[in-house]
Amino acid sequence: MILKRALPSVIFTFLGTAFFVVSCQDDDADNSCYNSELQTQYDTINCDLINEPVCACNNVTYLNACLAYQAGFEVVDSVPCNQR
Repeated sequence: MILKRALPSVIFTFLGTAFFVVSCQDDDADNSCYNSELQTQYDTINCDLINEPVCACNNVTYLNACLAYQAGFEVVDSVPCNQR
């Protein structure tokens, strides 16, 4: 019974986090550092949705390093891009 009550919250949290990651992308993102090999390497990994923001080489803040790598971008700093 508890699982039935918690499931909508878990789904809402996941969708909200996914929206946050996509909506926080910078219009001035530099995609020249995109690494398809890195993206392929992380493509099958299920990244945790832990909130540990990082700034990637494309000047986009990702929720965590795993998600940045999964998008194909190296992490350049362990803080959000707007705090660099």
